[in-house]
Amino acid sequence: MVMKAVEECSISPAGPPPSSSHIQPLTSLATTDHHLSCSNKASTEEEPVTLDLSPYVLTCAYLWVCVLKVQQQAGCLFTSNNNNNNNNNSSKHAFKDPSYLGFVAGGLTRIEHPIPATYLGNCVGFGRAMAVRGELLGDEGVLVAVKAIRSTVKRLDREIFSGAEKWISEWEELIGPDIHVMVSGSPKVDLYEMDFGWGRPKKIEEMEIDSTKAISLSESRDVKGGMEIGLVLPKPEMEAFTALFKEGLKAM
Repeated sequence: MVMKAVEECSISPAGPPPSSSHIQPLTSLATTDHHLSCSNKASTEEEPVTLDLSPYVLTCAYLWVCVLKVQQQAGCLFTSNNNNNNNNNSSKHAFKDPSYLGFVAGGLTRIEHPIPATYLGNCVGFGRAMAVRGELLGDEGVLVAVKAIRSTVKRLDREIFSGAEKWISEWEELIGPDIHVMVSGSPKVDLYEMDFGWGRPKKIEEMEIDSTKAISLSESRDVKGGMEIGLVLPKPEMEAFTALFKEGLKAM
C-alpha cells in the first residue's frame, strides 16, 4: 500500500501497489510551516545558526536524522536485509562512525562562466555531507545535520567541480553501507508545470527509489513552497519512520 502524508501528516492510501509485498512507498508533504518550525529550532540552539536556512537544507537534515533513528530503533540496517544469522551487521556501524548524506547540486548557476541561453543540456555536481552518526542521533541531531549540509552547499557554491575526480568513488561508497542516505531530485525543478502536449502531470513519483534506496524530493503539486518527499522502506521500518516523522514535527 502506498501511503501519502498530507499537511497534517495523516496517512491515507494512494497510488499503485509497490513492487514487493513487504516494501512500502511513502509520499509525504513538507510545508512551509514545517520549514519554519525546523528553522526556528535550529536557530535557537546554544550555537544559533545565523545564516538563512533553505527549505531544502532543513528538509534533508530532518530526513537524515529520521532515517538514522529508524535504524537505531529497528536495531538493523536501513533496508532490513540482515537476518538472525547475521547479527554483526548493526554492530559494525558504531556511534562514532561517519554517516554521509549525498545529493545532486545544480551547476548552471554555480560555474564561473555564463551559460548561453541556447544551451538545452544539464549541469550538476555531487555533494556529500558528513557527520558522526552518534551526533546525528543526539538531542541536537537536526542542528548537526543542518551544519554539515550547509557546509557542503557552501563549498559547492565556491567550487562546484572541486574534487570531481573522486565523485564516482565517493558515490560508490555512499551506496554501499546502509548507514548512508541519498537524496535525489530537486524542488527547484517545477515538474508539475511542464506540459508536453497532453496536459500537466497529476502526480509525480520517482520509481528508481525502490531499488536505489534514495529519498526523492520534488516541488509540491498543491501547496506553494511545499515539497513532496518519496521514500521506500519495508513495512516495519515505514511504520517507525512515519511515527518519527510526525512526532518530530509536533515537537518543533
